[in-house]
Amino acid sequence: MRPKKRWQRLYLWQRLFLCALAFCLLSGIVTALVLQSASFSASVTREEENAVALHGLFASTLSATVIKDGLPEAGSFSAVGLRDEEGTAVAGELPLPDEDVQAFAASAAASDGYLTRLETNDGRTLLLVGSSLTWGGKRYALLSARDVTSLYADHRSRAMSALRAILLGSLLIAAALSLLCILFLLPLSRVNRALKRLSSGERDLQLPERGGQELRSLIANVNAMAVATEEQTRLLQETADSRKRFADSMAHEMKTPLTSILCMADVLRIKRSVTDAERRDYAGVIVEEAKRMRALSSKLLTLASADGTAPDFRDCALTELLEEVRAAMAPILERRAIRLTFAGEDVTLSVDRQLFQTLLINLIDNAAKASSDGQQVLLYHTVQDGMLLLAVVDEGIGMSEEEVRRATEAFWMADKSRSRKEGGAGLGLSLCKEIVKLHDAAMTITSEPGKGTTVQLTIPLRQKAREPAPKTEKGPV
Repeated sequence: MRPKKRWQRLYLWQRLFLCALAFCLLSGIVTALVLQSASFSASVTREEENAVALHGLFASTLSATVIKDGLPEAGSFSAVGLRDEEGTAVAGELPLPDEDVQAFAASAAASDGYLTRLETNDGRTLLLVGSSLTWGGKRYALLSARDVTSLYADHRSRAMSALRAILLGSLLIAAALSLLCILFLLPLSRVNRALKRLSSGERDLQLPERGGQELRSLIANVNAMAVATEEQTRLLQETADSRKRFADSMAHEMKTPLTSILCMADVLRIKRSVTDAERRDYAGVIVEEAKRMRALSSKLLTLASADGTAPDFRDCALTELLEEVRAAMAPILERRAIRLTFAGEDVTLSVDRQLFQTLLINLIDNAAKASSDGQQVLLYHTVQDGMLLLAVVDEGIGMSEEEVRRATEAFWMADKSRSRKEGGAGLGLSLCKEIVKLHDAAMTITSEPGKGTTVQLTIPLRQKAREPAPKTEKGPV
């Protein structure tokens, strides 16, 4: 398993705090830079306009006498100076390196307008304004310098204040969002604790559905999952118990006839003299037990293959199927004088002929085993809403509610001694259940002790074609 990255180890509120802080800082700094830059550019432009206006006013007040005697006081300027066309100083000095002033003065003398320039020297920022001045037939450059250091200092101070405000505001916003996230996620801790309890085996928990719509929906899903998990656990436990009973019953059912066969065969092998009557008795036991094992293996094979094979649905006449079933059951029923009666009109239905015959034979055979000699087994059918309703009714010993509930379990027998005496193994109704499922039908059993049993089938008259089921190895159910 790959180790989690440091970011993945953080809680959601911590991630939200960091993301909100980064977003607020980035957006705040960009916004502040844009606004500060625009404001500062406007301030510099205004300062230049003021400096040019004052420079023009200063230039217009100069006279030949003033120039001859020297420049007047700088006034609003930090310094003023006058230079010839080559940039050589004539009057006044500027607090800047001479080579910088000389080049600017030469450009100003040759210009017909105003020139501006920013210069930095000794920690001061000066705004230079230059213009040409004609006196005595010669052109001069009039220069003025205005100290704008405070403007830049104010700009830097405002920028630092803005950054501090942005940082504080970003922290407050990120903290507020994180707190809201924590408050919103608090109910999820209940869900998380419930899931931990669910994973630890506590299946019957139910959370109260409170909070917002999303939270109520989540809690409802958790409750539904808990119910489904409990149901699935119950079904799995029942399946495990059923498989264990199946294995135990299978071992027992196979052990009993094998023991009888081995005992009788051993007697025949060891006993020196065996009369004809004894031989017939011993051989009869062996034959009957062998028949019982053959019937058991045949039903097990049919039960195992029923769920792995796609049924071959074909249209069949019900009366024809019933007559074939009557012929198959006649030898068994005649020995005990049990009457098999059919009632109902003929109808055509779509079934797997072999499986459906097996279904009817097992139902009639179970009814006969539960009946006393000379009683009647009735099979009647009718059509209702496109469904065939078919019922097998006996007048036998009946079953209790618990016996009805477990009747379709493999190897389960209400009266084990009677069932074994009749050659049963407890697989008939289990096989019937699988065949009914393959036909998309339903089977209901109603019974009452001493008053007989009724098994009713509800079968669709038409079946849709199906793809063959995949071959899978399945354990007993």
